[in-house]
Amino acid sequence: MVTCPQCGRAMSFWQRDCFSGVCQNCVAVRTSRFGFGTFGLIAIIFLIFSRHQPHDLELSISTLRKSVDELKESVDSQTNDIKQLQMRIENLKPMPEAGNPPQGM
Repeated sequence: MVTCPQCGRAMSFWQRDCFSGVCQNCVAVRTSRFGFGTFGLIAIIFLIFSRHQPHDLELSISTLRKSVDELKESVDSQTNDIKQLQMRIENLKPMPEAGNPPQGM
């Protein structure tokens, strides 16, 4: 038999806690309990690290809007360039003669 180092009770090897070496009764007593102060402290820490500044959020939104507007302008510009290139290609194609069908058909 082994004795508990904390309370001195005799216990078997199987009743002993493998990490601390104390008996089951002492393990039950050692469990930590959170009080109101601990929960309050956790809440304060959570609020400090999770708070978003409204100004920072507005700045981020305005930056995103500018980026989206610039992207739209770029897409419109590229679309116009593609249309101009298609028109140039159409102008360069040879016109089929009146009785001959175009080649490739």
